[in-house]
Amino acid sequence: MKKTPQDKEKELAELEAKIEAVKAREEQKLVTLARKAGFFDVKLSAKDIEAVFQDILKNHASKKLSQLKRLEDKRMRTKSGIYHASRKEDARKKILLGAFLIDQFKQNPDLLAKLQPELRKFLERPHEDRTVLANKKILAEFLGANDG
Repeated sequence: MKKTPQDKEKELAELEAKIEAVKAREEQKLVTLARKAGFFDVKLSAKDIEAVFQDILKNHASKKLSQLKRLEDKRMRTKSGIYHASRKEDARKKILLGAFLIDQFKQNPDLLAKLQPELRKFLERPHEDRTVLANKKILAEFLGANDG
């Protein structure tokens, strides 16, 4: 069954909540381990602490992704999927509405004549001159003789 946009948004919200919970848990774990290791008993610079962590990561044998990294990657894929699905749906709407209007213009030339001034204004919205000319060329058959 295909997921609806609402399902995807709900999944994204759940992922974000889970990410925050994992972050909080892992941060607490680090603080507890640092306390046990005596990190708070001596004065360490941020550079010293960073070096310790870099050394740990460099020497860590397992390259397995953390749960947090996996969740963040999944969140990124989910967000990307939502964005692309939205763009695809938007393009589909425009295609369907455009096809409907073209059909209506062919059946009702008076409707086309009535909408030509608005169509010209729409095409001349702030764009580069090159874009305006290209758009007018594509829609020349609907603009009449004095454009295109």
